[in-house]
Amino acid sequence: MRCHKRLRLSLAITTIFRFGSRANPGSPSFFTASFGSNEVLDLVSPGVFSYTLKDFIVTATGTSTTIRFDSESNDGAWALDDVSVTDQGSAAPEPASLLLMASGLLGIAWRFRRQRA
Repeated sequence: MRCHKRLRLSLAITTIFRFGSRANPGSPSFFTASFGSNEVLDLVSPGVFSYTLKDFIVTATGTSTTIRFDSESNDGAWALDDVSVTDQGSAAPEPASLLLMASGLLGIAWRFRRQRA
C-alpha cells in the first residue's frame, strides 16, 4: 500500500499529525509515515498489534506539505484510520496583546511612582 496526500499549510506552522493504525494477522513487513521530509514512524516486522492512535508534533516547512504512508505486507494487512492534521496556532503573542500588556505594566508603574511622591 502506498498513499500520500498534499496539504496546503502556512509556512512554519506547528501542527499535530495524528493517525491510528493496526497490523492484522499475517506477516506485515513494514509501515512508515512521513510529514513532509520528516519520517515520524518506521515499523519493521512489528507482528500483530491492535488499533493504536499515534500523535506527532510537527512543523510545516513550506506552503504545501505532503503526508505519506508506505507499507508492505506479505500475507497480512495494515489498517489505517482517523488521519488528522490540527493547527496548534502560533506560540508568539500577537502585537496587540503585547501592547496591552505593556500599557498595563506602565500604568502599574505610574501608579506606584505617584503613591511614593
